[in-house]
Amino acid sequence: MDRQAPGERDDERLTPDDRDQPAGRVLALALGTQLRRYQDHAQLLRTDDDPEHLHRARVALRRGRSIARQAEGVIAEEELELLRALMGEVAAATSTARDLDVLVASLDRRVDTLPTALRAGRVELHDELGRRRSSEQQALADLLDGPLHLTMLRRWQRLANPYRVGGAEPGPDHLCPAGEVVDERLRSSWRALRRAGRRSVASGRARDWHRTRKRAKQVRYLLDATADLYPDSTWSATSKHLGRLQNGLGELQDLDAGTALLVAAGGELRGAAAMTAGGVAAHLADDRRELLERADSVWARFDRPKVRRRFNEALTAPH
Repeated sequence: MDRQAPGERDDERLTPDDRDQPAGRVLALALGTQLRRYQDHAQLLRTDDDPEHLHRARVALRRGRSIARQAEGVIAEEELELLRALMGEVAAATSTARDLDVLVASLDRRVDTLPTALRAGRVELHDELGRRRSSEQQALADLLDGPLHLTMLRRWQRLANPYRVGGAEPGPDHLCPAGEVVDERLRSSWRALRRAGRRSVASGRARDWHRTRKRAKQVRYLLDATADLYPDSTWSATSKHLGRLQNGLGELQDLDAGTALLVAAGGELRGAAAMTAGGVAAHLADDRRELLERADSVWARFDRPKVRRRFNEALTAPH
């Protein structure tokens, strides 16, 4: 059976055939794909506190942000700027709930490593974190029905429409072939990641490693969001390498967030529970110190000639 012509597919899924389509249309479709995925999971957050729903909603939001970030020069900048700002505010508003999910999931394992005398407050600490997570659950429900979230959805829907008429003038790359534009954005993001990594190795500072991880996420999410423009499995190996880098450095963010949450919870607790919170916080601080000491090796395992070669070969291969 012959493949349907671009623009005539029922699901509007991108394929390598769309590389010659205008970048404005293709990036709008990519934004639409992530919007649908985001809405599928976000709608469950009102009534279900399963951490997986929040995680997947945030991943779709991040992928959407990655596309919006790389659509500069394609979609009207003033409209993109507003969407990116709204997405950033929603992401920030959901971060505490996610940080609590990560901390609670690891709490028992971490308490088990403490001396026996510091474990007595386990149940009370767990209850306090659960109470805070319940409060965040209500905040999520309020967010989903609030003006910030609704405005973001309307703006996202508008920019995800490849057929829209009116509005600000699109960017100069709007009609350029999508494949060329995405290739260039990937190269630029990759270079930014490597610059960030080298800076982190030189400084050793946590904030620089945080920035490097954010750069890795941007490249990975852009790859994931635009992978259909390339033959199957083109980016499989690169995505895995990015995932390992992201995971290797990602615990730094989790440790910092977890420590802050424990300090806040410990301030509300007394006796054994406060001591347990302090013991876990100290354990997180030790893990953070160890992670920073091995961050160079995490980066070195990623920034290898083999990984760079695969990335360059994927971009230069015929599509």
